[in-house]
Amino acid sequence: MLAGIAQHGYVLIASQLRGTPGSEGKDEFGGADTLDVISCIPALAQLPKADTSRLGLYGISWGGLNALQLLRSERYIRAAIVNSGVLGALAALQRPDGEGFK
Repeated sequence: MLAGIAQHGYVLIASQLRGTPGSEGKDEFGGADTLDVISCIPALAQLPKADTSRLGLYGISWGGLNALQLLRSERYIRAAIVNSGVLGALAALQRPDGEGFK
């Protein structure tokens, strides 16, 4: 999927959300962990072919949930592809620790 997007001339950058397998920190399920995605933007600005005035998101599962959270708050994001964001939201509501959404 991502290779196909890149073949159309888009610059891609990916974050490893905190708390997911192999990463540090605590997953806040759409809370402050959305900052992990936002923190990628300065790195994008350093790439000559990246147009940070036209940003899009692609999120799978919890990443889809984060994409939806970012669409609510960040006006500079122009497009999003969300894969299973609703399922991620349902799973967050059913978390045994009661954390759910922030």
